[in-house]
Amino acid sequence: MILPDDVNAESIQAKVENGLMHLSLRRVPEAQPRKIHVS
Repeated sequence: MILPDDVNAESIQAKVENGLMHLSLRRVPEAQPRKIHVS
């Protein structure tokens, strides 16, 4: 399975229930722009 770049591979969870596999994939939070005060 090829995962998108924004999926956190360390947090993948999977379970099988009634013959179906359920995957839980968490995305990596986007980097937020920072404001830097220059004087």
